[in-house]
Amino acid sequence: MAAKKTYSTIGAVFIGVFVLNIAAQASTAVFSTFTTTDYSNNASQTSGIFRDFLNNSSINRGTITTGTFNTSGLTFAGVTGGPTADWTLYDTSPSLAPADLLTTKHVTESLDFEMADFNNATGQTGLTEKLVGLLGMFNEGTGQVGLAMTVDHQGNGTAGTTNAVTTLALYLISQTGNALGNGPIASVRLTNNANIAAGTWYRLDFNYTLSSTGLLTVVGDLFRHSTAANSNSALDPVALANLSFIEQINAPPLPQMGALNQQGIGEAGVIYAGGSTRNGVNVTNYRLADQPEPATLAMMCGGIAGLLLLRRRYAK
Repeated sequence: MAAKKTYSTIGAVFIGVFVLNIAAQASTAVFSTFTTTDYSNNASQTSGIFRDFLNNSSINRGTITTGTFNTSGLTFAGVTGGPTADWTLYDTSPSLAPADLLTTKHVTESLDFEMADFNNATGQTGLTEKLVGLLGMFNEGTGQVGLAMTVDHQGNGTAGTTNAVTTLALYLISQTGNALGNGPIASVRLTNNANIAAGTWYRLDFNYTLSSTGLLTVVGDLFRHSTAANSNSALDPVALANLSFIEQINAPPLPQMGALNQQGIGEAGVIYAGGSTRNGVNVTNYRLADQPEPATLAMMCGGIAGLLLLRRRYAK
């Protein structure tokens, strides 16, 4: 009886430790439409779950109207006489920098956006287009960098015109919003060389995983909403663009990734870059989740299963 009780107790303790470990690693699950509770328009932000990092005065929460549809969200207005980079970071304690660090090495983000117009923009260094995107693995401080998955629009035209180019792009990006290497790490044109359209809502997905061996895997997807003017409508079943990038975290073109980046540690958020004209972007439905690396999670589950069998054997 003593053996049964001992192994039963040991099994229960180890199972509890595994479960707590999983819970600790899968600690972030966010969905926000940038309501008054989530985002403060104050120049000095002390409440909510976001903190503006670049150009606070160009980012404002409010009601966004497309056709007859209304939603709460953010408008990134840009700066007259730009270029400009406007960033807001996920931060549950906005009065205390830096922002929340995600440490599980497997993060997913998504965002719905609508571009207000398409004036040609010469933006930050290395970012020659007007763009909106998601930021990940970003660390604050001199010399620190991050990754940005963006939708870039260059030219004055919209869908079907020849003087416009829309791409899904991945950048290594600096503290000031400039792209390192003067261009994207990877990029892809939209399917059939399509372009995004004004007054239409799109969904941008950004997923990145850093393995225990330092292999960085990044996947980005761009979808159009089935009802163009409604950011809460279903997504079209076929993506407008898919972008994949796989490389060792300390190998070219990623040599500038710092020590924290190489551990998969960093902050997340929303970014915008524009040029000399106030040509803004509206965003809503921000999602953020971090979770254990799939291999780590599988190992945990295998350990739990083994302990359950051990417990069952000695309970007989």
